[in-house]
Amino acid sequence: MKKVPSYIRKKFVANKVYSFLLESKITELPIDIKELCFYHDWPLHPYTSVAKHQSRSLEFVRKKLRSKDGKAYKLGTDHYEIFYDNTKPSVRQRFTIMHEIGHIVLGHLDDFNGINNSLTKYEYKILEGEANLFASLTLAPPSILQRLGFMSDAPLIRRFCNISSEASRYASERTEAQIRALFPSHMSQTLITLFHDYIHRKHCRVCKGAFISELEKPHCPYCGSKAIYWGRKSNMSKIYEGIEVDETSKALVCPICENNELQDGDFCPICSISVVNQCGKMSLDTDFHGNSWPTPCPVSLKGNYRYCPQCGGKSTFLINGLLKTWKGEYYKKLEQAEAPPPFGSEVLPDEDIPF
Repeated sequence: MKKVPSYIRKKFVANKVYSFLLESKITELPIDIKELCFYHDWPLHPYTSVAKHQSRSLEFVRKKLRSKDGKAYKLGTDHYEIFYDNTKPSVRQRFTIMHEIGHIVLGHLDDFNGINNSLTKYEYKILEGEANLFASLTLAPPSILQRLGFMSDAPLIRRFCNISSEASRYASERTEAQIRALFPSHMSQTLITLFHDYIHRKHCRVCKGAFISELEKPHCPYCGSKAIYWGRKSNMSKIYEGIEVDETSKALVCPICENNELQDGDFCPICSISVVNQCGKMSLDTDFHGNSWPTPCPVSLKGNYRYCPQCGGKSTFLINGLLKTWKGEYYKKLEQAEAPPPFGSEVLPDEDIPF
């Protein structure tokens, strides 16, 4: 068993958070805790489920696990399970579970024989501090919050990371110098690339469409509206149907005659329809002599885009009737929309309870 460090290893924890985010393929906030544990095969056991399984009270479970919040155990070789008090507020549950994940990822259960009574109060405080830091940096990654522009805005951090007021306030108090010390530029840039689609996700207030665009103020590619905002995904967000295209925005199969031999040119050789989705808007360019000529918008579009995000012009697929307008699909999906289940509503089976 290794010796417990005499201080909280902040850089060590930050490196572990960085590797963990990459390894876990986490690409958006708030992090789905249950999906994360499922990905790593770490069973989650709610206290109420354990109490019912053992025909005991909640207080008995808390005393046996020696924790009012949660506990991670190593059961066998490289197998970990997490117990948590699901009677606490959901944000507390999320932090508790990530805290216990921190003990696993930081090697506390392997290097220091877990968090047990053999530790001194000071050693216990050090390991708990490292796990808290891991949970804070993972649930609210500073590099991502900084890129989104609300690193110092506690209410927004709370909203988008789904953490408590206390945790969001603590995260908002980190300075740029502290962030750079924990995550140098190359690490921050890698994380920003990992979260690219989340950072550039846009939503339309009119058609409720969701899309990815690096433009600061794009048009909605589904309805052409400029009523666009950035925000997290919701059950109302929609990605409209379209035509499958290649990297040059050319259809793989003609949507009219179903001809799949479209290698040459931008038109189907059978029915002559344009099979490339691009902006159909024309603008007039004028030289210094006053001569004017029409110039097409050069933007190529995805197969389900009805409008150009850059200029708002109609797409060639929409102009040629290959794509329908958004309204019919919108109201059809609206009827099918279902609210997601609340956090903690699912109960995982109890296995290998350590008492």
